[in-house]
Amino acid sequence: MKRNLEELITLAHHKNQTAMNEIISIFSAQLQSYKYKLNGEDTSQDLKLLIIEIVNKIDLEKFYGKTDKVFMAYISKSLLHEKFKLYKRNKEKKENEEYFSERYEVPYNKNDYSNILLKYSLDYLSNEEMSVIYYIYFIGYTVKMVSIKSHLSIYRIYAIRKRALKKIKEQTYTHLKKER
Repeated sequence: MKRNLEELITLAHHKNQTAMNEIISIFSAQLQSYKYKLNGEDTSQDLKLLIIEIVNKIDLEKFYGKTDKVFMAYISKSLLHEKFKLYKRNKEKKENEEYFSERYEVPYNKNDYSNILLKYSLDYLSNEEMSVIYYIYFIGYTVKMVSIKSHLSIYRIYAIRKRALKKIKEQTYTHLKKER
């Protein structure tokens, strides 16, 4: 016998695990769809936990039309909003990982001494300084593009670039003086 959603929610409020599992199984197609679209590590678990939280927070007294359609719409809409939040969080996380990665490939010819010296000088930069120098001088981004990509102000990018170039200059001259 198939129980309606109001009955399942009432049972879930009384800590009935079977009822909660049945509610989650009702939304399994939507969960699978969002899991596929978001492609996150813990997306499925996050969305299942959200369903549990929603069901536990539902106050049945406040719902006027207590039909399955109303409860389905309410939970589906909540899942949709959570999908957007997770998508945004995953996107920001991916951008930050890309921005603050520790290794940048600096193109250089092993026979070219000046490029090796430059690579040596770049090792003394922080991740933030390295990424700004890398994007501006090796990739060819403008300061504005780097600003947008790194979520920093243009003036902050100019300051980082100036500080990084100063460090490179100091390291290069220090190394050259040691060789003489």
